Amino acid sequence: MIVGYDLDGVLCTLFKPYKSYRLKNGEERKLYKRLKREHVGKAKCIRKTEGEIVYVVTARKEELRYDTLKWLNANLIRFHRLCMLDTSRTRENIINFKKRMIEMYEIEKFFEDDPKIVKKLKKLCPQTEIVLIPVSESHIVNEEDAIKELA
Repeated sequence: MIVGYDLDGVLCTLFKPYKSYRLKNGEERKLYKRLKREHVGKAKCIRKTEGEIVYVVTARKEELRYDTLKWLNANLIRFHRLCMLDTSRTRENIINFKKRMIEMYEIEKFFEDDPKIVKKLKKLCPQTEIVLIPVSESHIVNEEDAIKELA
């Protein structure tokens, strides 16, 4: 079976900002980027992959590829290919990217934590089983908590 996994919120803890990136000022954006990069390297593994062929399909940007690969290998996540977003991080772009990867690699089952993305992918990819993975509070790292840890 060919299986696809989202990364944040499915394979590892989800980093949640306290407000939208576009609403942050310059200093807040710098701090957010630093905290996000630290999270990428230290995230808690919450699930292992299963499947004959495994694709990790994430909306993380290409600039995080090295840190992401390092994390996947350190956490013994078995995968064949890491697919990273190649456009801006809008919901529409993320959905189109994941749809394209599902179709290109003929993914039969895809695990996703965002209910809105799941709903849309179920319509766009009826040949694929799209599975919603609910994210519990213990699987979320809030930006405010990460800031406190820095202090």
